[in-house]
Amino acid sequence: MSLVLDHLAAHRDRLGLGRHGADGRLSAVWLTPRFRASSHTVALVFGAGGAAPVLVAKVPRLPDAPAALAREAANIERLAGARLAGVTGIPELVAFERFRGWPILVQTALDGRAWDRARVRQDPDAAAAAGVAWVTGLQRATRASAPAGPEDFDRLAVGPLAVLRAAAGDDGEIARLVDRTLALAAPLRSAPLPLAMEHGDFSAPNVMRLRDGGLGVVDWELAEPRGWPVCDAFFWLTYVAFCRAGRPAAADPVAAWTPAFWGPAPWGRPHVLGAAEAMGIERAWLTPLLALTWARYLAGIVLRLGDTAGGGAAVDGATVAWLAAHRYCQLWRAAVDGAGALDWAGGPATHGRRPPAPVKERSRWLAWR
Repeated sequence: MSLVLDHLAAHRDRLGLGRHGADGRLSAVWLTPRFRASSHTVALVFGAGGAAPVLVAKVPRLPDAPAALAREAANIERLAGARLAGVTGIPELVAFERFRGWPILVQTALDGRAWDRARVRQDPDAAAAAGVAWVTGLQRATRASAPAGPEDFDRLAVGPLAVLRAAAGDDGEIARLVDRTLALAAPLRSAPLPLAMEHGDFSAPNVMRLRDGGLGVVDWELAEPRGWPVCDAFFWLTYVAFCRAGRPAAADPVAAWTPAFWGPAPWGRPHVLGAAEAMGIERAWLTPLLALTWARYLAGIVLRLGDTAGGGAAVDGATVAWLAAHRYCQLWRAAVDGAGALDWAGGPATHGRRPPAPVKERSRWLAWR
């Protein structure tokens, strides 16, 4: 903890800490994220006598592993343009530099609290609408001038799926899902999809309800500046679905998730269609984007764990088992196997297929982020 406070004290004037409320004698509370693939620790920094943090500092677990923090710093800098376009609730970059051999990322703290499950359950419809509206506004503000091309499909679909295939080794089920997803996503290779900033992990605790009533979004480590549209909306609506279901979602996330997107009147469909219309994308592209949302997130976990080098080596069996039991792997399977039953136009499910059925082995659903 002294590393962060010593850095801030040594560079207080140069970094202009006073304008961020970091006055007087600073103090900090150190947090260690429990997520298995997390690569850093976090310090909440308080000004003299302050009850709320004014800065957030991140330090990698190893001094020679700054890549994740470098990505986050670069993404926060890129988001300055979004702030100028009227998007609020984004932290500002204060510093990203080495101190005593350690890389340190410092950014402003947002004044609010995580939009946790209890708060979402108070009004899940309002939560769903607010989250989708915020991320859609961000993507409209950061939309690239040119649409996606084949090279973007390779980067955003083929590459992550190759990572999963290499990580899976002899796991035939993951290989099957990779093949099915590639087939499902093939039309996207030539689709003129808009590219925009994509957060990549758009759920609590990264989404906050600010004191002024707006939304705040933190943790831009996984963000993709030229990412795909609507995937963050899928991510947020999935979180809302878990909140609506309550405790049973831990035992059976697919059953909690299915009502959002499948059936004659899924509650999440109007939100998805609104985001799609705002970004000008065709409804036929939504189903492969839903499947790729989870495949790409899982590939990101593999890369963050450091078990593969560019998708060229299989991870150990324990990691493969953990990935296969991960709730997002179950959602990936459900999206792929239930693709024919997704109906974005409204009305009854098409092709005579049924929504994905939950797996009955409860023990397989106990892996959470």
